[in-house]
Amino acid sequence: MFARYTLIRRSFSTAAGKPTVGWLGLGNMGLPMADNMRKGGFEVKAFDLMPEARQKGSEVGLNVKNTMAEAVSDVDFVITSLPMTKHVDEVLKSEGGIFAHAREGTWICDTSTISPIASQEFAVEAKKHGMTFLDTPVSGGVLGAKAGSLTFMVGAPSKDDYQKVLPILDPMGANFFHCGDVGSGEIAKLTNNLILGITMVAASEGLAIGEKLGMDPKILNDIVMVSSGNCAAL
Repeated sequence: MFARYTLIRRSFSTAAGKPTVGWLGLGNMGLPMADNMRKGGFEVKAFDLMPEARQKGSEVGLNVKNTMAEAVSDVDFVITSLPMTKHVDEVLKSEGGIFAHAREGTWICDTSTISPIASQEFAVEAKKHGMTFLDTPVSGGVLGAKAGSLTFMVGAPSKDDYQKVLPILDPMGANFFHCGDVGSGEIAKLTNNLILGITMVAASEGLAIGEKLGMDPKILNDIVMVSSGNCAAL
């Protein structure tokens, strides 16, 4: 596995011998993920719209830039970690954004949870600019982001494309899946979120009913967690 990773990394080699990464979004997920990239030996040029987020990035040792254009220029990969589809659209298409300032051949990995349809459209747009866009959403929350144990759901046109981004994602995750073509990663993520949401409602309602009927909620919770009702939400 690691020999394969080394081989792939050479195809993106720079003068420093490692791929360079532009990072957009230093929020609760993005900051620890970018920090794990740095700890993995990658040069990370990071940017966030919020000054306080940029300050936190500097404090952990990231190479924080003052503009998005600086962060995405002259890199091999751009990773985005943003709240919504409209934010990904903006960083891709704005005058100071990725399509305007990243070089041809740049790979874009979007770890945000956004629309699968939009992801497919972004991939088409990226190709027109000589770039490759993949949807690579994650599951595992802030704890997983800090621990580098996230699950990555990758939408990539081919197995070769999937293999090329694995070395970049590796410092941030523990589980990696090629879900299919671009957009399929987001489909997997949204499906997972739906199941989690429904499970959270069921767990909350069940525990509330038990408490109202006179059951000690702590004891009830402990029972369910070692019984057939156990779930991640508990």
